[in-house]
Amino acid sequence: MSRIRFVQAEARDAESILGLSKELIDNYEDTASIDYEAVLAWMRRKIERGIGGYTRILSDEQLVGWYRLFPRDGCMELDDFYLLEGARGQGIGTQVLQRILDSCRCDVMLFVFIRNARVMRWYERSGFRVERQVSPTRCIMIRKINKNNIGTHMGGQNNE
Repeated sequence: MSRIRFVQAEARDAESILGLSKELIDNYEDTASIDYEAVLAWMRRKIERGIGGYTRILSDEQLVGWYRLFPRDGCMELDDFYLLEGARGQGIGTQVLQRILDSCRCDVMLFVFIRNARVMRWYERSGFRVERQVSPTRCIMIRKINKNNIGTHMGGQNNE
């Protein structure tokens, strides 16, 4: 099993995160029904302004991805959870997600593209359920807290 470690993202990570965001939009959004350039500009501003809230995911000291976790409406939102292509399918994402979930003392929510069925099934296996559809292409999934199984890890900090 890989040794996973989290460290704060750096400004140099913004372009890579934006590239992964753009890849998801290109693959799963109905780009004909949105102002594509405006969405990309919004994503760039969000990422660049909030880069200090992103966490780098290291596996055996190699950068494998990023995520952002922040409070929203009484729960935690998992935003921009990305693994680099070479790190996918190895169980790293599952390890990271479990550590994130163990760190939260409240429900966790996220937005997911409906056409990304593989990822939706993966989140469902981790206890997430579709809460509601928020657009023709996206829904909110929520994992309700299990108060009997709260861990001690804190996502976004340097932890082993």
